[in-house]
Amino acid sequence: GNTPIHHRAAQLSLIARWIHWDRVTLDRFEAFPRVRRILLSRLVTDVVSFADCLITRPTASGALQTMVGFNDLMAAEAGGPSPALATFLSGYQFEPVLNRYRPVRDQIGGHLEIDPTQALADVFFALDSVDLADLHNFFEVMRDTFFAACGERVYLSLYRADGEALR
Repeated sequence: GNTPIHHRAAQLSLIARWIHWDRVTLDRFEAFPRVRRILLSRLVTDVVSFADCLITRPTASGALQTMVGFNDLMAAEAGGPSPALATFLSGYQFEPVLNRYRPVRDQIGGHLEIDPTQALADVFFALDSVDLADLHNFFEVMRDTFFAACGERVYLSLYRADGEALR
């Protein structure tokens, strides 16, 4: 489909593929701390991007970061809001968990306008302090929610099969 909801679902599917690659590659470079930082930077960035695509991020009017999330695109469809996404938002601490990773992403993503005096050692410390198990869990919960929401609409169900082998 060539509609905003299909574009966002395809974007989420692609980011999920990147996250899978990030995780597999990160494990392969266990013995190389500097390379792992680069790969972990990418993983954190991709998980935050997935979150921003899944759930509309509250931003100031006219902010460059403004983007309609999958949740609001689904809500605008004839089927109305997604029960899976509504349950996720009401039962999971989405914003508090996301806010553990957004500052790290902002630091490693070069958002120097936030604090131009940021020391590189502080950036490394923030990155080295990332709880990988928590980050993986956060992504898995979001991905499962995305799959559940796609299962609610027949025209989105194909995104649940992304990356699956043909049988």
